[in-house]
Amino acid sequence: MSKRTKDSMEEGVTNTDRQALRTISNEVHQGDRSLRKLPVVHSPIHGLGTETISMPGPYYTALVRELSKIVENQTVILNKLAAIQTKMDNEENTQPTRSDPDKITVIDTVDDLMKFEVSLQEPDNYYAVVNHVRMLGGGSLSDCVKRAWAAFISLKVKASCNWEGKPRKGIQKHGLQKSLLTEAIFKGITISKPFKGANQFDSEFETKKIMKSAPELFQRVQQSLGKDNSIPRDISEDSG
Repeated sequence: MSKRTKDSMEEGVTNTDRQALRTISNEVHQGDRSLRKLPVVHSPIHGLGTETISMPGPYYTALVRELSKIVENQTVILNKLAAIQTKMDNEENTQPTRSDPDKITVIDTVDDLMKFEVSLQEPDNYYAVVNHVRMLGGGSLSDCVKRAWAAFISLKVKASCNWEGKPRKGIQKHGLQKSLLTEAIFKGITISKPFKGANQFDSEFETKKIMKSAPELFQRVQQSLGKDNSIPRDISEDSG
């Protein structure tokens, strides 16, 4: 290198810059000497085949520790993903199919209601109710609950039911609190678009109101029909 070129390269380089370069150079050489004094481990690392690498012992130990943490975290993540996938598969398998409204028959006796509740132990029957309620809609939650109960039990059966199944005016009532039909109806309401995530307490409150008013309404309907027990399907709670 010519003197002119060397002088040109050194233009603008201050004494501070030169000192900084010397300091860095010294640290590099000292670090290299320190590493040479440390014990060297020759060991295969998982994922690098059968080849061996050379590195200071403490660095090797730290590397193995960190790799172990990574593997452990990956295992945890994979287990969580597997659990999520299993849950999604189960939900897909139990997804209710579209119910046929023409196959929904309004129950007209308590005995038939009890038989129907037993049949709901079969998932297909249970989800048929859920899906039917899901498609009913309604202008409000109260309206939706009325439609749901009217779709499955007649006014005469409502008059024979209450929430807890306690006698009323000396007449034993059929309880709905632990009924599978109640559970399916409430589930259908909570997954419907208009009332998604509806509070079960509100559905319960509306159900109690319906059943409480049913006996009086049923008597009025009987009187208007000349005490004929055959109550038309289209008569609802709103008729009174």
